[in-house]
Amino acid sequence: MSALALLEARLAESQTVRIADLGGVDDILADADRLHAAPILDILADMVAAGSDAERVRLHDFLVGGFESARDPQSFRDAIDRLLRSALLRAAMAQALVTILTRRIQERATEREALIAAYALEGLFRLALEGEVSRHRPLLELADVASNAPGTYARHVAKIGGAAFHLWGGDDLLSMLRRLLDNEEAEGEAAFELGLAHLARALDGADMATILAGLETARLFFERAAQVDDERADARAYRSAIDLVTGFAANLDAGEMEDALADLMTAGRERAAVLHGGGVAAWLAPRLDEDLEWFELARRLRYAAGNLARPSLGPCGSNDGSDSRHLQRALHDRPWRRAAIASAAADRSVVRARAWARRPSRRSPGRSRVARSAACDC
Repeated sequence: MSALALLEARLAESQTVRIADLGGVDDILADADRLHAAPILDILADMVAAGSDAERVRLHDFLVGGFESARDPQSFRDAIDRLLRSALLRAAMAQALVTILTRRIQERATEREALIAAYALEGLFRLALEGEVSRHRPLLELADVASNAPGTYARHVAKIGGAAFHLWGGDDLLSMLRRLLDNEEAEGEAAFELGLAHLARALDGADMATILAGLETARLFFERAAQVDDERADARAYRSAIDLVTGFAANLDAGEMEDALADLMTAGRERAAVLHGGGVAAWLAPRLDEDLEWFELARRLRYAAGNLARPSLGPCGSNDGSDSRHLQRALHDRPWRRAAIASAAADRSVVRARAWARRPSRRSPGRSRVARSAACDC
């Protein structure tokens, strides 16, 4: 049996694939073309990572060739993930991978190539996060994206660009996101990321007027994202949270904030269902922390809004305007401004420090390709 046939047989039985299971290095190299053509690059990466030092050296060029010629977007993306998780593979192949990814980012003639290009840019971004390449490499690629980029590529670029902005800042990234507002397929993603960017800037404002003006700008972008895609619970949740925060700042009563609170709770439940489903890429895991902060804020705001409708309950639950005054003071409390907003709503901070790097459990190598393709692509 060929190396590919042996591999397929192992996968059919949900068994781990090792180099020896395919007949050894020589048999794998002899069947390299067919192995590269199959949508199994991630399985090959796992196999090489588990080999001996001598086997990894002999299969180095074979695995590089797989990244060069891969035509299946999902296995290409998963293989990049496998390489990044393996210290041995990353050390041996990172620089070769940078060259390949840079080239494949430019190949966007078909829908399939555009998706591979998006995953290549994602890989370059993640290599920068790992310190394997300068952040300027992905930043140059991001800043160069035009409004007429293929929709599939542009949509992913908007998400990556937003994540890059929160790490490194830069007006070039905001300019790129504004250009993508003119891309029909990427408009919603670009608007959402611009909302997050302006929200971050608002919360770093030097005075209350600047903060509230920034929150209003962020709200406009979240509103646009929600209008483009009414299933964007995250955009609706942020929009409604801003309405409540500004409502407290303006001393609105509970009745005037009732609709915003109801919208926030509904959107929060919908977003929580997505997050609990695990449909978020590993490199976006840190963004979950921000979601969790605002959903906790929603819970606190619901409590605080209820207090506004009741007789005075004392210093931790009053209807005498202290919540609003506390909010205004808290918005000036740098650098823990986001935590302070939640504190202002319920008279205590709710934000807990979380780790930046979280990783989901590894998939079984035998998981069906169909099931993986059906997974949420974020």
